Amino acid sequence: MKKIALIHTSPAAIKPLKQFFADRKPDYFLINLLDDGILQLFDNNDQNGAVKRIVEMINNSAKYYGAEVALATCTAVTLKALKKIESQSYIPVFKIDVPMVKLALENYNKIGLVATFPPGGRSSLQLFNEMATALNITREIKYIPVDGAYNALLNGDNEKHDELILRRLIGLKDVVDVFVLSQVSMSVLKERVEAETGKPVLTSPEICLNTIEKII
Repeated sequence: MKKIALIHTSPAAIKPLKQFFADRKPDYFLINLLDDGILQLFDNNDQNGAVKRIVEMINNSAKYYGAEVALATCTAVTLKALKKIESQSYIPVFKIDVPMVKLALENYNKIGLVATFPPGGRSSLQLFNEMATALNITREIKYIPVDGAYNALLNGDNEKHDELILRRLIGLKDVVDVFVLSQVSMSVLKERVEAETGKPVLTSPEICLNTIEKII
């Protein structure tokens, strides 16, 4: 049985990922490690502190639980931070949204980047810009923040979270070619957004799985 450490900075990512892997890869053994205090470090622009804590979680997952690969589920981790994490980790590390961003850039011109957590949204936008430069691709990225949705989710109001996102995206369906749901917590909305907007929707778990399968 393959063991994957899921490194979380928000409890909102745990349930959708557990469901996703149960449906797609029930033979994977998931090790969920959560420290939501890391979000405070990102809010305070303490990247070094966040990197140190994430590395500790990854290496502990390998040392104590036998994890073979780590998946960082937090969108607030920048590429620069990811490189530091990779260099200090005992096992291979993936950032869950990198394959999704690459796929979006290679296949769509007008990209709607949806975010409910501001630090994560800013990092996702930075990731798009950095990868577009690396790929020598010019794309139109429309940043779409959804105010109030993330707090609603943390407060247990999933219905409000979903409705705020859907209402926002329906109004923008004519100005983008694709919607990219930047955070794992939104991935469960993929089919609803596609049905109600008529646009393709990209989420990170499914796309990242293809990358993971090449390693383990």
